[in-house]
Amino acid sequence: MQLNDRLICAPTLEEAIDHQPLIVAPDTLLIDVIALMSQEGGKSCSLPNLYSPSDQLSIREPRSSCVLVMHSDKLLGIFTERDIVRLTANGINFEEVTVAEVMAQPVITFPQTACRDIFAALFIFRRYRIRHLPIVDDHGQLVGVVSPERIRQVLRPANLLKLRRVSEVMTPQVVNALPTVSVLSLARLMNKHRVSCVVITSDHGEDICMPVGIVTERDIVQFQSLKLNLSKVQAQDVMSTPLFLLSPED
Repeated sequence: MQLNDRLICAPTLEEAIDHQPLIVAPDTLLIDVIALMSQEGGKSCSLPNLYSPSDQLSIREPRSSCVLVMHSDKLLGIFTERDIVRLTANGINFEEVTVAEVMAQPVITFPQTACRDIFAALFIFRRYRIRHLPIVDDHGQLVGVVSPERIRQVLRPANLLKLRRVSEVMTPQVVNALPTVSVLSLARLMNKHRVSCVVITSDHGEDICMPVGIVTERDIVQFQSLKLNLSKVQAQDVMSTPLFLLSPED
């Protein structure tokens, strides 16, 4: 009964809509799209192995994990962090390609009239393996965008998570790499395995790998915005560390 009560009190999908998504024109260069996605931020760090001691590299929290491509009031396509990783892995020059050439289309949308059920959107995310869902009104006009991240912000799942063990929800197949691997190689691993992160591990022999850091899709976007040479930057120079580790029984 307690679980049912929580589900009944779950917020509506309307509460998770981002009503101010990033919008770009079809002829926008990818380098400008990345700059737009990365323009707002909050944290910074230094990368001493890449620059002189006087250089300080600011790594910012991105403003958005996607942009919508529109002409007038018509939604033409969508471009996401995962697309940036894919294009990075394929060696695309972001200064020469427009977003219209690589955007995902047609776009899967969701009617605003159905926004009472937050779990319907979660079903669509899972079924179509997408992470951004534009919401449209009765006339097909854009209302906003919903993502799993936005849903988590309004769902406040802390109490629900107490009902599950880590072993029940974790992904057992983890993509990992050594600290000396290039960031470009990490992007290729993410693209190949369709994952959002690579765990950086140290080799202790006898098939024992200890996690020492992590690099995510979002990191790749930031590195591209900073115009780093990803073939020369090693994972150990930019990975997030230390990690917060859990036991399967937690």
